[in-house]
Amino acid sequence: TEYTVDSAFSKGHGYRMVSFLRGITMGGGYGLSSQSDLKIATPESIFAMPENKLGLFPDVGAVRSLVDCPDGFGKYLALTGSVIDSKQMLQYGIADVIMTDKEEVEQLTKGMNEADPTILNKLAIYRKVREAKLQQHPATNPLLKQIF
Repeated sequence: TEYTVDSAFSKGHGYRMVSFLRGITMGGGYGLSSQSDLKIATPESIFAMPENKLGLFPDVGAVRSLVDCPDGFGKYLALTGSVIDSKQMLQYGIADVIMTDKEEVEQLTKGMNEADPTILNKLAIYRKVREAKLQQHPATNPLLKQIF
């Protein structure tokens, strides 16, 4: 089941995982992708958690990741099903990087498969930059801060 796969991904098992959040990234697909070492979006990527519009709640993998969004924005996304674009995905930590160069994406993937130290260092830099951005994130909306 999806929950078994979420659990396996979250434990890592010594593997590095890259997720390509291309186009529409919603629901359980993001729940699985959220456990990745690197989440790559494209300029055309959009994100939402539409389950609540069907009377359901977001899956466990996505919820685990969304709680890390600054200013309670992840809770907002989980509760409203609002759609955000790739820039907002990057801003709130849902994506780690937006890549437009297909060759760079291919090089990154190949380097991870071969455990290339240069690529792995690049991966670590992306993660550190993302974490620093999230820690320094300004308040996005005073109303959100009041609610969450």
